[in-house]
Amino acid sequence: MSKDILLSVYNLSVELASCISEEKYDDAKQKADLLDEQVRQFDRAALLNLDDEQIGFLRELAHWLTDQDGIMQERSKNLINIIAPLNERSVLNHRNKY
Repeated sequence: MSKDILLSVYNLSVELASCISEEKYDDAKQKADLLDEQVRQFDRAALLNLDDEQIGFLRELAHWLTDQDGIMQERSKNLINIIAPLNERSVLNHRNKY
């Protein structure tokens, strides 16, 4: 049972990383929600059935998901810096300025 949960968590984390790298944020949100559901299926008994490598994977996943290195926050800031000037200069922006 715990191996099935872990496999599902692994697959969803790969799919989530792929969605983020492809900037498919709606899909990423759905994958993150599914990942949350799967991780919450782990109970004490299921966690005790995992070996050190599997527990290490879960720790690395938690580290990545909480963005402890600030990588996702930096990426978000960079995207905002790229998009904001485009919005200001957009030909679609037809606001009258008086």
